[in-house]
Amino acid sequence: MHQMLPTLVKPHSRYRDSFLATLKETQIDDPNWVKILLRQVDPADVKKDFAAYCQLLNSYADGQNLPPGYVADTILWLAEGDQFIGQASIRHRLTEYLRSYGGHIGYFIRPSMRRRGYGNLILALAIEEAKKLGINPILVTCDASNLASKKVIENNGGVFENALPQESLPDKLRYWFYY
Repeated sequence: MHQMLPTLVKPHSRYRDSFLATLKETQIDDPNWVKILLRQVDPADVKKDFAAYCQLLNSYADGQNLPPGYVADTILWLAEGDQFIGQASIRHRLTEYLRSYGGHIGYFIRPSMRRRGYGNLILALAIEEAKKLGINPILVTCDASNLASKKVIENNGGVFENALPQESLPDKLRYWFYY
């Protein structure tokens, strides 16, 4: 039996159960990430009509149905079989805020799947997708206190530019990927 490698896929209802389990895990581990994953969508609505939620996320790549202040972004899920492992968000352009703090790529790994190399994989795959979108250079940021994310960015070849202070939050580290 050969081992399937996780791949980036468009949000789809086949991942409903593992995505909802991820929300439950994340609510305990880091409630702020639940808001980021759901994109201001009510969790009850996600449970009620998961297919519509996936359709909404997929429409963001075309710049449609975006929450206020958001830019067009491609949302992809790292999945293996029917299991949701993580999410990558590839923002097509930078606002002033994203240029300072958010970057082109944001990524998340399900709490129970962390420390297994998935962070390195999701960022490497997201960089390839960003290249296909013509984004060059690519900015990726992380909090100075997030040592795992800092290591992932550096392992993938991110070139450190600077650290920006944030009021009452850890400094934001900014890295560039050139190709």
